[in-house]
Amino acid sequence: MERKSKRCSNPLDPTYTVMDENNKATEIGGVDGAKPAKMPEPPKDRSKYGGSLNTDDIAGAKTSTKGLGVFANVTRRPEQMTSTALDTKTVMGAQSGTLLKGPKTKRVGNPLSGDYQMPGWTELKDSNNPYSVSKKEDAKKTTNSAFAKSGAQ
Repeated sequence: MERKSKRCSNPLDPTYTVMDENNKATEIGGVDGAKPAKMPEPPKDRSKYGGSLNTDDIAGAKTSTKGLGVFANVTRRPEQMTSTALDTKTVMGAQSGTLLKGPKTKRVGNPLSGDYQMPGWTELKDSNNPYSVSKKEDAKKTTNSAFAKSGAQ
């Protein structure tokens, strides 16, 4: 079942039927100045404005004048079509396909796997203990202790 509105007026310019004091039906609406004024018709005689919009006296200012005049039948010579200034063979990275898609790195492996090398782990004596002494400190201790045991003073 399709619903139909009982509205019989324009929603942008509504008019309403009301009863006045004498029980007569009166139509109200239509506010003055609510609609824009109509544009005036363009003048039929163009001489009224002095012909200032005419472009007949200007060469090339008329429509369809692209192929007329000095440049109507000009063709370019083949040597004009090649340019040595636009040669990119000698410029590094100016050729097509040389755009880098990201930073270059020597890193290999998946950073999500967790088995990557942490900085400084190779220097530790025990790589599983982050609080262990470094290999350099361990070497100093062993040489100092060996030096002290020899009895050298």
